[in-house]
Amino acid sequence: MGHPGSTADRLYDSLVSRMVRRGEFERHNFQTLLESVAEPVREALMQDLFTLRPPDLFGYNESVRWYLHTTANDLDAANWIYQCRRAGLFVYGRALYEQGGFDFSRLAEEAQIDVKEDHQVCVRQI
Repeated sequence: MGHPGSTADRLYDSLVSRMVRRGEFERHNFQTLLESVAEPVREALMQDLFTLRPPDLFGYNESVRWYLHTTANDLDAANWIYQCRRAGLFVYGRALYEQGGFDFSRLAEEAQIDVKEDHQVCVRQI
């Protein structure tokens, strides 16, 4: 549907477009649905490197991007395992994979393969 880190209005446009094409469009509260499956990541907008941008006419001075709950957490864990492998922290990489409680089957196939390889390298190096 959308890409990780998409803005809410882009996700809404994509969702409505798909529902209309399928003839399944019905009334809904998009904000509530979005909050049930994704988490907002807010970032202050900067005027320059050190100065926050003043609010615009609508009072906004931040950017909000949305990430799926499960995918974001599992992706972060996979990245941490990769970083443990790179830094030689093999015990921590193995512990994250085996005892972290993450479900890497929700990741894309390529990401699943990468995290399994990182885990195997950590196990071999211990």
